[in-house]
Amino acid sequence: MSVTREQLLAGGRLPEDKVDIAGVGTVTVRGLNRKEALAVRESGEEPSDQEPWIIHFGMVEPALSIDDAREWIKVAPAGELQELTVRIAELSGMAEGQAKDATKSVPARRGGRRR
Repeated sequence: MSVTREQLLAGGRLPEDKVDIAGVGTVTVRGLNRKEALAVRESGEEPSDQEPWIIHFGMVEPALSIDDAREWIKVAPAGELQELTVRIAELSGMAEGQAKDATKSVPARRGGRRR
């Protein structure tokens, strides 16, 4: 099936999910688009640099500014954000192992061998 330019450029294709925050309630998160994922990567190598950006970009309801995300990180119990950030990474295709799994079936550029 051929894909049109309009289909490729249409928005609204980012997957969403609900995440329960114990003792607080349920929030809605979404996967990051490519531009956001690159911005997260460029924010620094340490998780403490990247996490506020992941939360900022990935939160749908309620939406949070980068400053809101940084403040939440300061006041949240240590494990509260773990499930949230992992789910955003999974929805984005960026969770540990997803990228490696996706390239297993892609032939190497040189020599045509599989990885």
